[in-house]
Amino acid sequence: MNLGIVIQLDGATTTAISIDTSAPGEHTLLYTVTSPTTGLTGSAILTVTVSAAEELLGPAEEDANPFTSQPANDNANSAITLTGDLP
Repeated sequence: MNLGIVIQLDGATTTAISIDTSAPGEHTLLYTVTSPTTGLTGSAILTVTVSAAEELLGPAEEDANPFTSQPANDNANSAITLTGDLP
C-alpha cells in the first residue's frame, strides 16, 4: 500500500528535514499519514530542542596522555534533544 505522507517542519510542508543546529531553538515536526483507500489519517508530533553545547574541559597540556585524556567535543556548537512519540 502506498500511503500519503506529509511532513511539516515548524508549520511548513517539506520533503527533506533539515534543522539548523548552530543556533539554539525549538522546532516542531508533524508527520501525517493518510491511507488512499480509506482516507484514515494518523499523526505524530516530534519536538526537537537545540541547545548550546557545554564546553568540555580536558587535562592540562603537561598532563595530556592520549590514553586518559577526554576526546574532543565533536558537537561543539550544539546539542539536540528529541521528544515525542512516533507510531
